[in-house]
Amino acid sequence: MLVAVDNSENSRRALRYVGRMVKHLSGPVTLLHVVPSPNPDLFADQETMDREVKRREAEGRQLLSRARDILGEEGVDPGRVTEKLVVAAPPLTVAEAVLSEQSSGGYETVVLGRRGMTPKEEFLFGSVSSAVVRRAKGVTVWVVE
Repeated sequence: MLVAVDNSENSRRALRYVGRMVKHLSGPVTLLHVVPSPNPDLFADQETMDREVKRREAEGRQLLSRARDILGEEGVDPGRVTEKLVVAAPPLTVAEAVLSEQSSGGYETVVLGRRGMTPKEEFLFGSVSSAVVRRAKGVTVWVVE
C-alpha cells in the first residue's frame, strides 16, 4: 500500500483511515511525499533555488515523520512503515510522481486525501487525486475526503 501524504487535513484523515483499516493486517505501508520542484524563474540563481529545494525536502521529511506517528496512533506497527520522499522536477507532476512510484514499487493500492478544492480551483489548477484516479491502471485508488 502506497499512501501519498501532504500537509492537508484530508491527508491526515486518509492516514487515520488507513491506520484503522490495516492495523490488523500484515503487509507493508509506504508513505510517500512528493516535493514539487519550484519554478526556476522565481530564483536569482541556481544556488538560491537549491536552498529552497533543500528546505522543502526537510519539511517533507518532518511531514513523513508526523504521518508515521499518526499511523502508530491508530495501531499500525512502525516496523511495517517506510517513508519515501521524491522531488518532482518539471515536467513531472505530483500525480505522475505518485503513479511512477506506484508502478515501480508494484503497489496494488494507492491512498490519498482529496485536497478540498472548489470545482473552480480544481478546473484552474488541477487536482492530484483526480489525476491519479483518471490515470491509474490496474490499481485500487482510495481517495479520502
